[in-house]
Amino acid sequence: AIPDLPVAPHPIRRFLARTLDYNLMALVVLAIQLFVFQNPSSDSAILDWLGGYLILLPMLAVEAVLLHLWGTTPGKWLLGLSLRDRQGKKLSLARALRRSRLLFSKGYGYNIPIYNLYRHYKSFRICAELEPLPWDQDETTSLADDVAYTAAPFCTFHGVRWTAAVLLVLFTAVSMTFAALRPPCRGDLTVAELSRNYNHIVTFFHLNLSHLDDQGQRIVPPADPTQFVVNLSNWDDPVPTYTVDDTGHLTALSLTWEAIPPEEGGGLYLFSYGSFATLVDAVVAARHGLFSYAFAIDAANQKLEELLPGETVELDGGYTVSAQLEGTGLEPMGNLEYFATNGEPVDASLTLTLTIP
Repeated sequence: AIPDLPVAPHPIRRFLARTLDYNLMALVVLAIQLFVFQNPSSDSAILDWLGGYLILLPMLAVEAVLLHLWGTTPGKWLLGLSLRDRQGKKLSLARALRRSRLLFSKGYGYNIPIYNLYRHYKSFRICAELEPLPWDQDETTSLADDVAYTAAPFCTFHGVRWTAAVLLVLFTAVSMTFAALRPPCRGDLTVAELSRNYNHIVTFFHLNLSHLDDQGQRIVPPADPTQFVVNLSNWDDPVPTYTVDDTGHLTALSLTWEAIPPEEGGGLYLFSYGSFATLVDAVVAARHGLFSYAFAIDAANQKLEELLPGETVELDGGYTVSAQLEGTGLEPMGNLEYFATNGEPVDASLTLTLTIP
């Protein structure tokens, strides 16, 4: 009689080990997503589901290689789990790859929503009842291909080091995200460095704004003859101006919008200061650390929402922002919102200025 092999009847322990292995691969994919493709999120549930395969399939492939070389994986090693064949040797690469293939189909249910939860439940029940899981000992494979899945007696040290590894992965993921989203130029900025920071924010957050050249001027994309563009704004595109010191570093910047006279009667002049707010974010982020710049940007944006025509608001760090409406024909309604009065021609401009200490 051929003796049965151990099956490590610890479903929770095995699940936690695999969860850590999955998150380690997710960390690699996140780094590629952030630093190579500069795309932190897809904003689509379907794309996120498909993106799960970019983590799961490489993880299973790497797991097979590690089982062949070491007989364990990082998650399994931290929790005292290991795999061997009937001769007590590490799995052949072919057997390890076949195991990963069966794990993908019978363990993860091909990662198909709902069905994968059913396969997780079935796997949990099989393991809890001291039965071998199909990817370790399968009736369709020879007895020589059976896998002995063993577990060392659990101790507090296993839990401590697994928890420490999970926290390290989480900290690394957060740090990478903050580092990737952080604008590249630091400290006092030149106009060219400001443009780099501004373009970085526009690209990473998919803002509907034009990029800037090294002179800080808008890069107007070539007209697309296949598209018919309607300008719903009552303001012309803003004109940026910059003030620098003797070393070439910025001391102030302004954007000026010219009001477009209405064809007839009055009308609302709703204002979008997204380009100016992005410039402010690009400046403010340059003087803050890795874990503080995002909070500084958020605080600055909240202050900008309080800005009224003819007033000045002070941002943290000594920055000041002012709004100045000049000309005739527009009456302020609230936070940078205006109304064109009937009978009086509109000939006005609005200037937002950031003063940099």
